[in-house]
Amino acid sequence: TARALWKACNVAFLVASVLLTFRLLPAARLDTADRALVWCFALALSPTLTVLAVGQTSLLVLCALLSAAVLVDDGRPALAGLALAVAVTKPQLASALVLFLALRGAVRPLAVGAAVALALAALGLLVTGTSMRSYVAALGDYTAINGPTSHIAVGIASTLAHVLRLSTPVATAIGIARIISQKIWRITV
Repeated sequence: TARALWKACNVAFLVASVLLTFRLLPAARLDTADRALVWCFALALSPTLTVLAVGQTSLLVLCALLSAAVLVDDGRPALAGLALAVAVTKPQLASALVLFLALRGAVRPLAVGAAVALALAALGLLVTGTSMRSYVAALGDYTAINGPTSHIAVGIASTLAHVLRLSTPVATAIGIARIISQKIWRITV
């Protein structure tokens, strides 16, 4: 079934993600026991188990992000851009790599990623018969319903309040600003 196939794909994304991480960190010189420990963490973490149980796309995005980083490192910016286009389907996960590439001046992977992401978004709108106006309106509705109680805002707010010793209202305002910037990112990408 489609569900079983997607679960198998998620396992493949997880395996590829761990192997790509090893490739990105050769200086760590992990011995066999350390590598086994990394595998145990990767397989036992609650987010991994949730993704495997529920069928989210986070492992696909993680694999795409790691692939993009490896491909940039290998001097293959066009392929890195293709991987980045997949990763920006979850901008809250991809934003750090996008910022890193921008600060590094890696224009080609960013340009290819943006072009492919925009083309895929346009294709999605075309195939579903959705206008850009109704899509933006739907995003607005979603934000109005989910924004104030979003786990992202609450998580960022509590982390900032604890780490930076901010008051809860200030940290909450920062968390809400993060959600708004995320929504703007989705509209512009």
